[in-house]
Amino acid sequence: MTWYRIPMRFLLIAIGLAAAAPEGVQLPENEPLRVAADTRVAPGTYVRPPLADGGRGGVIVLEKAKGVTLDLTGVVLRGTPAGTDLDKNAGWGIVLRDCEGVRVRGGTIGGYKACLVAERCKDLTLEGLSFDGWYGQRLLSTLAAEDGADWLYPHENDAGEWISNHGAAISLADCSNVRVAACRGRHGQNGILLTRTSGAKVSDCDFSFLSGWGLAMYRASSNVVARSRFDYCVRGYSHDVYWRGQDSAGILMFERCSDNLFAYDSATHGGDGVFLFAGNDTVQGRAFDKGEKDPGGSDRNIWYRNDFSCAVANAIEATFSADNWAIENRLSGSHRCLG
Repeated sequence: MTWYRIPMRFLLIAIGLAAAAPEGVQLPENEPLRVAADTRVAPGTYVRPPLADGGRGGVIVLEKAKGVTLDLTGVVLRGTPAGTDLDKNAGWGIVLRDCEGVRVRGGTIGGYKACLVAERCKDLTLEGLSFDGWYGQRLLSTLAAEDGADWLYPHENDAGEWISNHGAAISLADCSNVRVAACRGRHGQNGILLTRTSGAKVSDCDFSFLSGWGLAMYRASSNVVARSRFDYCVRGYSHDVYWRGQDSAGILMFERCSDNLFAYDSATHGGDGVFLFAGNDTVQGRAFDKGEKDPGGSDRNIWYRNDFSCAVANAIEATFSADNWAIENRLSGSHRCLG
């Protein structure tokens, strides 16, 4: 037998490589994983019910983190087991508060009312995330008759009504300069919520076949949405019986959402392709009561070369707003076409 002496420097290099590529951390049970530095969660399936604060505490929590990456590649994180009725899902999964320059990538999340919630974050990047089986309200309408309880009524959201009542795969509130890229969601009610968020770039995402809104914006301005799909986001429908959409939409824009650009997106076969409303600040005079003399609505938005065809109600419904441009979009096959 021949023995070889391995130089010490090669042993040190090997040890260093092993230390640089850890297996990842396991998610604890009954307490959150708090992330303050670059963290990779060990691949696997984790069922972790919601924690603290009425379930809004977060199973993975980042607070005031700066410049860190959370890598969920190979991770399946669920609040309830797969196959649970959607209206049984509650609480929040991943929570980010007051973070800057944080990146979250990879992984599949479901079984919560809101899977990923970010509040007051800057320069956040969400990429390659998948969502499956989060909250969805049980429909009461039948083939024979519509039930008014299925209507969404998205007119109020200043107190967080959207996420409280309807949930979401991704909820971004009071954030700026966020990038959401190559994310996907199925089997839930709402895809992405942008609330008082500006400078966001949503690209190459797919939140289709949902029972509410693919992308919903509230007081959200100066955002860009490109090459993304929000198809078949529709609630109760019965052919030749009722087909009003129940306020579902591929893209929803309420309460002074202005200066947004949508290009090369698809929102077909929804309640509406796009549902834009100036908001109650303007329509009910709330802005005038607060001293604003010219509040405006959801103005100066551009929809360029999108496909909003085959909507249950309207391909584009835009009300009480000004200087919006729809350029070279496909609007055919909708019940009311352009409202």
